Amino acid sequence: MNSFFSDFSALWDSGTFEAGLARVARNWRKAPNDYAIENAVKVVEAEDRGDDLLDMVLNEEFRRLRQDTASPTQHAIGVNALRVDLRIARDYFLKRSPDLLRYLQVVLVEQHLFTRRESVEAQQAHCRVYAEFLQLDRLPQERRDIGLHKVVQRLFAAAPVQGGFRLRLAGYELGEWSCSCGRVTSLARRYDHRCLCGTVVGRGRISHPAPACGSCNQPVGYAACPDCNTRVTLANLWRVRRGGAGPDDFLVPLTLDLRVEDERGEFIRAPHLLQMRLPLPVGVQERDGDIDFDPPAVFWASELTEERDRPDGRDRFLVVPDTLGHDERTGFGPRLEAMLRHTLLGHRGGYDTFTNKLLDELIQRPDGSGVCTGSYTRSFWRALQKNALPNLSPGDLVSRGAVAFQCTVAASSRLQRTSAMVAKDLAAPHALAVPVLYQLDTALRGRYESA
Repeated sequence: MNSFFSDFSALWDSGTFEAGLARVARNWRKAPNDYAIENAVKVVEAEDRGDDLLDMVLNEEFRRLRQDTASPTQHAIGVNALRVDLRIARDYFLKRSPDLLRYLQVVLVEQHLFTRRESVEAQQAHCRVYAEFLQLDRLPQERRDIGLHKVVQRLFAAAPVQGGFRLRLAGYELGEWSCSCGRVTSLARRYDHRCLCGTVVGRGRISHPAPACGSCNQPVGYAACPDCNTRVTLANLWRVRRGGAGPDDFLVPLTLDLRVEDERGEFIRAPHLLQMRLPLPVGVQERDGDIDFDPPAVFWASELTEERDRPDGRDRFLVVPDTLGHDERTGFGPRLEAMLRHTLLGHRGGYDTFTNKLLDELIQRPDGSGVCTGSYTRSFWRALQKNALPNLSPGDLVSRGAVAFQCTVAASSRLQRTSAMVAKDLAAPHALAVPVLYQLDTALRGRYESA
């Protein structure tokens, strides 16, 4: 008769326990116990699940739980445990499955978590302002009179009649929207909703809390594509999630639908499209059904945004600094509006001159062809460069962040004035790197307080 230990050993060797523990770690969202949180990153990295690994370390809730796995008196242990997870993800996207974008996303999260609070708050504010400037996933009727919407509406609000013709803005679209397979498209379809039984069907943003269907008693939810079972979202995000994304994947088209009318308001020409592309921060994410920009405010330079090719052919980025100049009255939001306004007006002068010259161009294009895409795109990028730190290489981005390794440091009157006792683990490889050591600040408590 087999002993208990023999049975246990056989069961362990079969892999049943190991597989069960891996399931626990993968399902950390449903059951966020200490074991799942502590081992989730290691499990998905070992299983070569790059998408899940990135999703996990970019998830704010997971990072919070990872830091809280230690007791309140051992908070530094939880912080450093999170840093270990981030380093695993960073090494994975640098060596095992090289992906520049994902590597930088992990590095930027790491820097953001362990940098100065003032810098964190400033970058969070920049990302919020840029999101409000675009109002990317708001339906036309939901758009507020700020940012891009304000600028575009002002440009065509009172276009004068010229030669019996008037230019009117019929609307505009920002971004390309689709499900994963591309069958269902458009921003409007993103807000298709229905209940489980199909009795309630509609289009528009669902109120919170979601209403329940009177027939099936289930809450109404956003509809998914019948083929790929995914909700419509920004097409850029699908390209990013598939890996290997490049700088062009962080540009969204802005398309103005312009109509030429006579004095009675009747269309006399086919619709014309004025297009340009606006940059997205590399931290763009969809979270809880909303399009968000994770800090810091970093933009990836594309060949479509620059006047000429880079001589070295290397990737370049720009970062919005924590403090924008010396004029505190001019925040990032008003600056963005001014950038777009100057981009569209260009050399045309004031509003009336702009609309008159554009009207002349459109009348000469009876087929409804588009107008000036590249010049607008490059002009806005140039304006953004003037308000940012431009032409940064990936190495520049990494070395800009100072990451503190939280630990306990002891000081004593027996030590020399510039000495301290620290844990020997700090001397381990990568202990003070992200992956480049930028600076180290040490605060000593005791008679001697210098470092």
